[in-house]
Amino acid sequence: MSSCMWGEMLASRSLVMASRLSNYCRRLVCRQQASLQTLPLTASGRTCSTGVIPPPHVEGAEKQYPPKIQKIVEDISGLTLFEVADLNELLKKTLNISDAPMMSMGAAAPAAREEEEEEEVAPKREKMAFAVKLVKIDASKKIQVIKEIKNLISGMNLVQAKKFVDSLPQVVKADIPKDEAEKLKETLIAVGGEVEVE
Repeated sequence: MSSCMWGEMLASRSLVMASRLSNYCRRLVCRQQASLQTLPLTASGRTCSTGVIPPPHVEGAEKQYPPKIQKIVEDISGLTLFEVADLNELLKKTLNISDAPMMSMGAAAPAAREEEEEEEVAPKREKMAFAVKLVKIDASKKIQVIKEIKNLISGMNLVQAKKFVDSLPQVVKADIPKDEAEKLKETLIAVGGEVEVE
């Protein structure tokens, strides 16, 4: 695997992990907000155990994030891919989050990109079945080619073999293994045929 492909694969995996981490953080925030909403408020608008519940965000205004959240984001941004994987694993254990895929708009694109890269990285399947096509023949060796075609194709007589050779190009045999196709090609070339293996 080339270093370029390796780098792209690592980058796409880190995007997926970052997306998952973002989803985990969202869940955590939702859980914390739910627990804050169940706590009774004092007359000053404070909960009994924590600080002030922040006012709702006004659309169009720049959102201000608490320093604690900003520090967490900075710390996560500085992690390596392996550290992100460890963080991911620890968050799953700590927050009891299953591996069920979450398809949000942000996570769908990196996941699709990762699938495409896996397809590119996967080795291409080697062709198993081949067809041998007689394209043309040396006119001076036509009789030899006709006799060879009669012998190669079971159930064919000389008249049928002559018609076969007269109407080239024709597939002599199809869906055969590579080694058999190569032998057949050599045989037909030896008697004066021009052959293609497809």
